[in-house]
Amino acid sequence: MLDGRELRSFAYPNTTATVTGESGGLAWSSSTLPPCGDKPLISDRRPVRGRGSPIGSPAVWLAWDHALWAAGVFVLAWCALRRWPAPDKPWVAPLFAELAVMFVLYAIWIRLGEVRVMGTSQAGARGRWIWRAERWLPMPSELTLQHWALRSRPLVQFANAYYIVCHVAPMGIFLVWLYVRHRQQFAHWRNQLAFLSIVGAIIQFLPVAPPRLFPELGFIDTAARYGPRVYDSSGFSQPGQLAAMPSMHVGWAVLIGAATLAAGRSRWRWLGPAHGALTIFAVTVTAYHWLLDGLVAIAILVVGLALVRVGRHLQRRYPSSRQIPADGPTSENRTPAPSNLRSLPNNVVADDA
Repeated sequence: MLDGRELRSFAYPNTTATVTGESGGLAWSSSTLPPCGDKPLISDRRPVRGRGSPIGSPAVWLAWDHALWAAGVFVLAWCALRRWPAPDKPWVAPLFAELAVMFVLYAIWIRLGEVRVMGTSQAGARGRWIWRAERWLPMPSELTLQHWALRSRPLVQFANAYYIVCHVAPMGIFLVWLYVRHRQQFAHWRNQLAFLSIVGAIIQFLPVAPPRLFPELGFIDTAARYGPRVYDSSGFSQPGQLAAMPSMHVGWAVLIGAATLAAGRSRWRWLGPAHGALTIFAVTVTAYHWLLDGLVAIAILVVGLALVRVGRHLQRRYPSSRQIPADGPTSENRTPAPSNLRSLPNNVVADDA
């Protein structure tokens, strides 16, 4: 029970809060408290850099209709190469076809992210519900890791920058590497990425506030205070900031880690799992996501992989009637000769053959 306990707001150091009642209401009062822990947290008197305009915005993403136009261009190029093939470059046509598929999937994902099914008025209540659910399970507290990281300004700024930079760029590098070095596995992991992203976008129809919007619980918006940051200060008024559940940062990073381990053979394949671990650290330290946000994204990925295994099992157990055995046709599946040839003498059929 938290009733009667005083909590310090790390976003507003000169205030405390007393938790009252089962609802978790907070009665604020002004006071001067010493910093928590053995070492002081980042001092507010130090100069703060990076508080200017956000360095990222939804404009950096290609619009869904532009993506469909790009897919159409690649489809036309693929059709042209099928009509007039280039024997010296046989890899171009499959590449154009794959790019067309990727742009279509990307357009679907972006369009779903723009759909607003429910309002944002209950996003805060859902965020508090996640906080209470994590305490009930019980799960590690995001506050513990964040307050430990707040002892070092460079570590916090590294987490802020990693959240911004290492989301889309590693995915692009991973897809290029997978297509060039392990093309036979590309379609499988491309489909997993599409399943994860589209299912995640559908779940995000339900707005959920991230921890950084709850200073009364002790969280601090490290990006807004210490920079660099990707969002402005609109908070609950911007739906894009309330798409915390599930965490696509964590889902994409864990997918990269799983795919590099499965496809890679050199020691460099461990860069994928390392990226996943750093992403989980970054989204937690910056208070961009609850721990449950990442767990739900990982669960979606696990479901997608399980569906593939079930499909392959069913395909082996119930093979298609059109499938020809590897050792060639047998007397049971050999195509019979046409009736007009069966009526001719054997020497005539042999001469015609």
